[in-house]
Amino acid sequence: MSIESGLLVGAVIVIALYVLAALVFPERFS
Repeated sequence: MSIESGLLVGAVIVIALYVLAALVFPERFS
């Protein structure tokens, strides 16, 4: 796996976790 692929996968995971947190804890992101 190249460095670019690793960064892309990491970015996707971070975005997915942020969206999940926003759905689970909406009062923190309002």
